[in-house]
This record gives sequence, structure tokens and C-alpha cells, in this order.
Amino acid sequence: MLNALKVLTIVAVIAAAGCAGGDGSDGDAAPDGGTPSAQALGDLAGRYWAWSLEEYPTMATRLGDRRYDDRLTDISAAARDRRHATTEAFLAELREIGNEDLSGQDLISYLALEEELQEDLDRRICRSPEWRIDHRNGPQVGLQNIADVQRARTSTTTSPTCGAGWRTGSSRTG
Repeated sequence: MLNALKVLTIVAVIAAAGCAGGDGSDGDAAPDGGTPSAQALGDLAGRYWAWSLEEYPTMATRLGDRRYDDRLTDISAAARDRRHATTEAFLAELREIGNEDLSGQDLISYLALEEELQEDLDRRICRSPEWRIDHRNGPQVGLQNIADVQRARTSTTTSPTCGAGWRTGSSRTG
């Protein structure tokens, strides 16, 4: 699962890449002012962020993105393999863009995204979800915390998956 530092890295890269080409350089400018590489970087970073939210729906919920409130992160081996392959593809695409004509914030964004993707691939080598059992972290803890970020304003907007306690206004514990 994504940790808080990873989320902050992704958000920083997306924010910076959203300003692609804004470093004042007079390089090979694309129609909106950014270099083609900077625009490609911004597009890739945006797709990576969207993919991350979809693949880690509980993270999306914690960040306030309600599009994925109806599902949990798939922690199966097949899902981990799929995410690994997709991360490899993102990294290959990033390296195809290259950083030769990037400067300033665009170069920083490129390097941060490259490090994020490579570290994600490197972490998968240890296959920690298969052996890490911890009373402080893991699905057994994450699932308990989902209720804290679910939005339940009225009984008509409360999802049936949220439980009868919210519909009646009673507490979750009793």
C-alpha cells in the first residue's frame, strides 16, 4: 500500500508537472509554452496519479476523492503483479521522454517521478505483503480506519456498505 511519504511525493510531482514548461526557458516550445518533453512529463505524471488513485482506492478516499469509495485495494498476488508491470511501463515511458531538454522544476519533477517509480519496483523485490504481519499496519488496520473517512451526511446519501449504524445515527462501537 502507499504510505504517506509516497503520497506526498506523487502529489508534489503532479503539482510540479502541472506547471510543465513554466521555468522561463526559451527551449523548443510547444503551443502552450512548455517544451514537448515537459508536456509529455505532465501527461505521464497525471496518468500515473489517476492510476494510483484507481489502484489504491482507500488512499483516494483518505485524500477526499469519492470516486472509489465503493471498493477496497486489491491485495491479491495477481493485482500486485499487474501493478508491478504497470509501474515498469510508466518508468519505461518516463525514460523514453528523457530529461535532456528539461530544466528547473520540470527536471526536478522528472527526477522525483523516476525515483518514485524505481523505488516502487525495488520495494516489490522483498514481497513484503506476503510475509509482513504487524499489529500496527496491514489490511486489518487499514480496513478499520475507512469508516473515519467515509462521508455520511444523511440516510439517503449513505451507502449501504457503510452500515446501519450511520443511517440510524448510533455509534460504530455500540
